[in-house]
Amino acid sequence: MRSGARYTKISTHHGYPTGAMFYASVDPNPSPNTINLHSTCDIHHAATDQSTFLSCLRSFSNQSLWDDLEIDGDGDWLITSILNGTLEIGMDGSYMKNLSKSACSGAFILHCTSTGQEIRGCFVDSSHQADNYRGELLGALGPLLILRAAFLANPQV
Repeated sequence: MRSGARYTKISTHHGYPTGAMFYASVDPNPSPNTINLHSTCDIHHAATDQSTFLSCLRSFSNQSLWDDLEIDGDGDWLITSILNGTLEIGMDGSYMKNLSKSACSGAFILHCTSTGQEIRGCFVDSSHQADNYRGELLGALGPLLILRAAFLANPQV
């Protein structure tokens, strides 16, 4: 399907499509019964292998990163939240040189606005190179690794 192609709108349905091969993003057209195709993507199908989000996360090196990780459920909800557009991610870093010149930290949360499920964590680093930027990077690292595990557990996405 070509981006920008025009189609006549027959009907509108809410919920998951049945028998469809693609999701489509459309732009309204000035004509009430016409839409313009913006983009398409394959519909997500459940994983056929035995990989889970947690098994992928546990396969990463440096498992001590996850000592303070809190996960609602088994975390397999994460990929659905990503695909449905209901995942919000927040992160922050901290460096307080008046308390310690050699420590910084980062915290993060991944929240599904549909189900309320969350993944929360924090990383702490003790280094002579500690600073504000390193703390911010620690806050960003957690969600990036978690998203990587979610996509490794669902290679068909």
